[in-house]
Amino acid sequence: MSRKTPFQLPHALEFGLLISGCDTKSLVTSVMCRFCACFKRAEQLGAKRQRIENTKYYSTPFRKENYEKHNSNQHPVEWEKYKKTNKEEKMEFFETMKSVSIERFICTSGDILEFIMDLKIVEDIIAQLFFHPDDDLDMLSLEKSMVLFKKVPDTTTSYCITIINVKRFELALDHTSIGLSFCQTSNVIDQHKEAFGNAKLVGLNDHIVS
Repeated sequence: MSRKTPFQLPHALEFGLLISGCDTKSLVTSVMCRFCACFKRAEQLGAKRQRIENTKYYSTPFRKENYEKHNSNQHPVEWEKYKKTNKEEKMEFFETMKSVSIERFICTSGDILEFIMDLKIVEDIIAQLFFHPDDDLDMLSLEKSMVLFKKVPDTTTSYCITIINVKRFELALDHTSIGLSFCQTSNVIDQHKEAFGNAKLVGLNDHIVS
């Protein structure tokens, strides 16, 4: 029978591990890779199989070469950054990186654009070009769309429109500029949202795109 190598507590900080299981004698039976929990695994060049998405757990025997191999192969960029940090920085590394990662997926006060548009552009071009006044359904859509345009205070010649989700707005522009319809654009961006789990892309439909 092979010798069961017990878990060495200093390895938790050295290799970015978190104890996830102990037996009745308080001996460690399982540890989790914090890189997996905080980041996705790296794409493997030339790999024929789909990238594994689950979190890596280690059990006995606990060997440092296994941690090194996994971190180098699955998290090469983050692992290189981690190795260069001191003890104090290692203790804060995952919380800091988690905060940076989360900020990419939520809307902040800086994630806003405002446009000031001439009244004639809004009322004569936008309002009339995209909607037919004789179509009741189009008139309902017109009323909903025009809610986005607000008269600039103290003036009767300008409208202001506020974009509260810049990333979604930029993607919509990119997709419509290459010929996708409003409906196709909303569907493609929804696929982006599902693929990357990005909450910034949620709630889009063809009406919002238009």
